[in-house]
Amino acid sequence: MFRESTRRYNGAKSEQNWQIGRSAREKRAHGGQTEASLWA
Repeated sequence: MFRESTRRYNGAKSEQNWQIGRSAREKRAHGGQTEASLWA
């Protein structure tokens, strides 16, 4: 059970990191919009 929850937690972490990385790439592509609009 512990191992399963750890796997799920790690999966969520990597998904979150991927989302942040994607946002950063889109931000560069759009010429750097503000953080506020990025996280809105």
